[in-house]
Amino acid sequence: MIGSFIVMVAFGNISPLVSYIFASISDFAMYIQYPIFTNLAHEMKGMTPQKITVLFGLFWEIAYATQTIFTIIWSYALGHMGYTVSMVVFFVSCSTYLLFSFFLPETKLKQTQPASKKTA
Repeated sequence: MIGSFIVMVAFGNISPLVSYIFASISDFAMYIQYPIFTNLAHEMKGMTPQKITVLFGLFWEIAYATQTIFTIIWSYALGHMGYTVSMVVFFVSCSTYLLFSFFLPETKLKQTQPASKKTA
């Protein structure tokens, strides 16, 4: 998703057709993951309607707050350091998504491994 978005921006002034193609790829990659994030909360052990309401409220609040902070930083970089630096800031900000995805809990039940037999 992020890689195709970088290609889209890089080709924006060179070839609009290539830029549109990579924008479509980036959008597809972004929205194909969305059901995974929204269903993750439903799969967690002990989830109740009250807990899921709070969880989704926190999810949206953190997402919008983070986006607001990144937009302010990006605007400052664009105004004071130029387009190239602001795009680097933008892509680094977008890449934090990858970092945060490592903190998602695993909801799959762990299977027990059978004891291995000792051979003589």
